[in-house]
Amino acid sequence: HHIERAGLLDSVLFVDLCNEFPWPKWAPFLSANAGEPEKPLDSPELGAWMNAAIDRAKASFPMIDYTFSFYSQSDRWAKADVSRFNLLEPHIWMAASGTSDWARRIGYSSRTDSFQRVVEVGREEYLAHKGHYDDKLFALIDHVADWSRACGRPVVTTECWSLIHYKDWPGLEWTWIKDLCEAGVRRAAATGRWSAIATSNFCGPQFVGMWRDVSWHQGMTSLIKASAIDADLRVAASRI
Repeated sequence: HHIERAGLLDSVLFVDLCNEFPWPKWAPFLSANAGEPEKPLDSPELGAWMNAAIDRAKASFPMIDYTFSFYSQSDRWAKADVSRFNLLEPHIWMAASGTSDWARRIGYSSRTDSFQRVVEVGREEYLAHKGHYDDKLFALIDHVADWSRACGRPVVTTECWSLIHYKDWPGLEWTWIKDLCEAGVRRAAATGRWSAIATSNFCGPQFVGMWRDVSWHQGMTSLIKASAIDADLRVAASRI
């Protein structure tokens, strides 16, 4: 209602009702007791919960598109009840545990203080097995495209492609990050199922290592804008 009173509703592209649902960090209200395992996305309980939440939001603001973004349980995404969703918002990374074994191979965990392992061997591990890791990323992108075709919803991805975490430490090498992000952008854009594509997790201006390469960003923006969207999505995607 604050946005409505400010006259800014027309600037809202869509609303994600819960980031990376149903991860307990963002959706602790789903568990009666702390430490309960994450509920599967394709459970009738979560499908009913998501649909009810979207129906309630649409009752007040029917002109807005709604979704829940997903991160884990990629094997269950296509089985989830997204009948009320206006768009799909999966977060896709090569380095995610549900995509590849890159993090395990280098001994990295976001839950521990092990980022030094990324600095020491992350790039080398990726480049040594580039085909393997690219194939894992592409397989997930293709899986999402098939999901979009099956349910008739456009895809928007706002967190994506290479690593979930990369710190703008002095001297860190960004070329492999950009190359991997570019590969993800090109693969997603070529499917015709994405109506909006982020270039990386590191688009914010605080990531100096990414922003110093202005021509890379310009090239990615031009590619995204020039990419065709499948005919069945053009009306649905016109507001995004």
